[in-house]
Amino acid sequence: MLVYQKMLSIQNTKTDKEKARKQEKKFDVDDFSKIQFIESWEFDEESGSLRKNVKAVAFMVPQYSKSGELMGHKIPFHIWFGEPSFRD
Repeated sequence: MLVYQKMLSIQNTKTDKEKARKQEKKFDVDDFSKIQFIESWEFDEESGSLRKNVKAVAFMVPQYSKSGELMGHKIPFHIWFGEPSFRD
C-alpha cells in the first residue's frame, strides 16, 4: 500500500486568513499500470558518450469510461529526485 499525502494551503482573500488541510490518497501497487520518466539527455561530442539523468518518476493509473473502455492514464503524483532547481 502506498499512501500519498500533501498539505494544501487555503487563503481567504476577504479575511487574509490561511488554513492548512492535509489531503491523503491510498494506492495499491496494482492500481498502477505504467511508469513514465522525466529525464534529460546530454551528448558529449568529444567522447561520443550519451548521458541520461532521471529527474522524476510518474506512476500512471488507467482511466476508464462508464462503459469500461480505457480512455487513457492519469498521473496522480511524481517522485522527484535531486534539489528543486534540478526539476527545471
